Amino acid sequence: MINGISKIKSLRSFGIYENHTNVGCDEFVRFNLIYGWNGSGKSTLSRLFRSIENKSLNSLSYETPSFDIEYSTDGTNVNTLTQANIETNPLNVRTFNNDFIQENIDWSGTVKSILLVDKQKISERKQLDQKKNELKQKREESKSATKTASDLEAEINKFLSDTAKSIKISLKVIGTDDRKYLNYNKTSLEKLITSDPTGVSDTDSVLSEEDIVHHTKSASPVEKPKISLSISPIQTDFFESDFNALKALMQKTAVNEVIDFLKENPDVQTWVSTGISLHEKHESNECHFCGSTLTESRLTSLNNHFSEAFKLLKEEIAQADKYCKSLPEIDLPAVDSFFEEFQAAYKKAIAPLDEIRRKVSDIVKGWEDCLVQKTNDPFDVSMVVVNVPQSLIDEYNNAVESINACVKEHNDKSGNFQAVTATHKQALELHYAAEKVIDFDYDMKKKALKAEQDKAKKVSDEITAINTEVVRLEAELSNESIAVDPFNDELAKFLGRTELKLEFDAKEKGYKISRNGTGKLANNLSEGEKTAIAFVYFVTKLKEHDNDIKETIVVVDDPVSSFDSNHLFHSYSFLKKHCENAKQLFVMTHNFSYFKLVRDWVLKKNKFPKGKDPIIKSRAYTIESTCDGVRKSKIVSAGGTLTEYNSEYHYLFSKLYSFKDKANLDLDEVYLCANLSRKLLESFLCFKLPKKRSNFRQLVDDGTRGYSDIKSEDVEKVYRFINKYSHNQEIELEDNADNLLGESPAILNTILDMVKTIDEHHYNEMEAVVTA
Repeated sequence: MINGISKIKSLRSFGIYENHTNVGCDEFVRFNLIYGWNGSGKSTLSRLFRSIENKSLNSLSYETPSFDIEYSTDGTNVNTLTQANIETNPLNVRTFNNDFIQENIDWSGTVKSILLVDKQKISERKQLDQKKNELKQKREESKSATKTASDLEAEINKFLSDTAKSIKISLKVIGTDDRKYLNYNKTSLEKLITSDPTGVSDTDSVLSEEDIVHHTKSASPVEKPKISLSISPIQTDFFESDFNALKALMQKTAVNEVIDFLKENPDVQTWVSTGISLHEKHESNECHFCGSTLTESRLTSLNNHFSEAFKLLKEEIAQADKYCKSLPEIDLPAVDSFFEEFQAAYKKAIAPLDEIRRKVSDIVKGWEDCLVQKTNDPFDVSMVVVNVPQSLIDEYNNAVESINACVKEHNDKSGNFQAVTATHKQALELHYAAEKVIDFDYDMKKKALKAEQDKAKKVSDEITAINTEVVRLEAELSNESIAVDPFNDELAKFLGRTELKLEFDAKEKGYKISRNGTGKLANNLSEGEKTAIAFVYFVTKLKEHDNDIKETIVVVDDPVSSFDSNHLFHSYSFLKKHCENAKQLFVMTHNFSYFKLVRDWVLKKNKFPKGKDPIIKSRAYTIESTCDGVRKSKIVSAGGTLTEYNSEYHYLFSKLYSFKDKANLDLDEVYLCANLSRKLLESFLCFKLPKKRSNFRQLVDDGTRGYSDIKSEDVEKVYRFINKYSHNQEIELEDNADNLLGESPAILNTILDMVKTIDEHHYNEMEAVVTA
């Protein structure tokens, strides 16, 4: 990862860069050389760097520019720079382009001053150095505290996002359509932590597995109607009076003449008692069993045995079944009529009832058996009845109380369903949150974050104070005039002469450009002189305010326009001398010779050790343009024609040759081919015809004369094509019959055929080179 700008991932609505992406473009490295024709988008690209330097897009006229740039300040961590955060970007960029020149140099007035620190003021300088060292240390502290705070904040934010997602998934088992939990997110969790900081940090909020199941069931969105059931417990003496009555009855007997046989044989006694009633009913004195006549004495004896008291006792015994009552009947609701969370408790509540009823029923059955025996033998007083024990009554009442409690809980929920389910959902939410918050030690993390943020704020305030002091000291130490001498020395070396100089104007707080020491403003500066002055001024300004070149990203856009070959080498040498130690260097040019000089310098920095990964410190790129109605450019890695050929002529020939078989050329290709064709023919014909011609037309006419295969009308078309399109930034379409746009592919082949006709051997070798 490069310590600097690594890639322009996207660049949209930025002039000619309508929709640039990083496809086909290697990542930037320390030394980056970019080749592109005039009008291809070099200057626009330099404005992007200039905007990063100025931390503003205000100087641009684009409506909605956007970009996504990856960079690093430590060579490890990747950061993203966009139009949204450009004002706060930390990159130290210095850009040389036409905008820089216009902002700093008035060719008819003054050049803006450069503030270099005066090295003569030793004590003040030491104080400034001390403050700068202190400032550097504080910035390191700030960077460390900010990074720690940023890392903690990122860790906390990731925790919140992951936990919120986990809670959302966990709460899905409820099957709720509650929007709060369907859309549960980081904000929801932060709201919970803020509203209940104690709860989310309390281990009591973490539920047991049993409680989780209970709350999950309780939070179910399925509603149920109320249950109409109210059971009253029985009194503790519910069976007491009946038991006492039965107990007394079992001890009763009748006073009469007892016939021993009948007493001892209750079944016969019952049979005889029934017989007496029948004889009385039928008024018969005859025994209808044996046919014998019943004697008066026998009847008297039997009547004495079955006296009136006896009959009354029998009647009492016959009515005593009213004492044999059981427990009240209960019409119990079905288990599934309860909410699911109450069903287990309800089952547990009703479970003892059957056994209680069975035990009570067994006791009452004993009572009934005694009554049957007493009916058969009213004189028997040996029968014992057992009372229903108090424990059974208590068990029954406890079961009734539990059933009523289940019904009440169910009905309470049914009558207030939304509030109750919400409470259970909140309990589950709090459980899942507390479980994670406690494990993550959220409170400590937040305290640590606050401490680091406070530390960063404190250091930032200290930096502001120290920086104010540095600015004050620099203002005292800075001296515009001391920049003049090194500037003039470098300019003299650059131009190879000393007649042009800068002179500081204290009144204007700037520099005047004078010629030959006259003190007057130099007029009629050539374009080469202007570019030289501007480039030397830019490099001198790189040192302003003790700026460290090793911490600077330097961007240079075409420092060679209008130079002759001598200046071209001076520019290359000057660039290498002053910018080789830059943190990162971007050089853009349309001049192939200059491109080749810089290319051969920087590409040699790459190392390819045997058996090891290559060490890539430099790369070359090119700007390609396309047209689909609107011209668009993008940056791509340079191909072999740029990185391998040693002359611009090779490049020109290879580009034209790549278009020769195309059926149609678009507007952008026509524009490019016209420029390429002019340069190719000029280079080729000037070599073939070394005598100087007054203009390009004369060179073409002389160069093609005498070749029967080259027709004069073809020469005219070629000249008109080149002359029309090679100088225009925009192609003008004419709606007439001789519009050459449609003929462009044919004209391109005509140009290559001319070269082949004039020097076939040369053409064949060039063709072999570019198709290899």
